[in-house]
Amino acid sequence: MTRWIALAVIGLLLAAGASYAASRIATQPIGLSSEPLDAGSNLAPRVRRTPTRGPVRTATPAPTRTATAAPTVDDSGSDDSGGGGGKGRDHAEDD
Repeated sequence: MTRWIALAVIGLLLAAGASYAASRIATQPIGLSSEPLDAGSNLAPRVRRTPTRGPVRTATPAPTRTATAAPTVDDSGSDDSGGGGGKGRDHAEDD
């Protein structure tokens, strides 16, 4: 029993040591903290500004009107679908 307790304590110490070492590695300073923010701006190539012209306008033809047929109205009151009014209830005898 004491052997298992000793192994558990050793495992806890190893885990604590590994997490402490990882946190120390993660907080290491890098060597650029003393440099100003614009220190590397001279290393980048200069941006050339070329004069650009405005958008080129192209002539678009005017839309032409086409004649359309007027819709016809069915005043007979019947359903022109030729079939059921849904679920086969298009006749009074189906009720």
